[in-house]
Amino acid sequence: MNKNYVVIYVNSPKKLFSIKKKGKVVALKSSVTVVDAKFAVNEKKRLLVVKDRRKNQHAEVRGYMVDSSEKASNSQAYYNPYKLSNFVDYKTGKALDRSEVVRLKFENGIPKIFYKK
Repeated sequence: MNKNYVVIYVNSPKKLFSIKKKGKVVALKSSVTVVDAKFAVNEKKRLLVVKDRRKNQHAEVRGYMVDSSEKASNSQAYYNPYKLSNFVDYKTGKALDRSEVVRLKFENGIPKIFYKK
């Protein structure tokens, strides 16, 4: 496994992205870019969020962290555990599994996901 392989998830209380390597959080960032990305949702934990109405870490983007100059397109994705079981395209609602490039960033305290189709 490449040393830049990371798992990224939203750290809601801090309004940052937590970046994990080998299961351990190694950084908190307001923006991060990954290539060869996979969108992943743990369905069992998602259902707990829905049932208990309490957030937990269950949705993530996995891939290889790169310099932020790598360009994702303006295609936007989102995820809402109360309405969706996976990440989807913001405009079409089409489920997303993978992307060549994903750029995650906080804008005005809100996490945004941009990806290359």
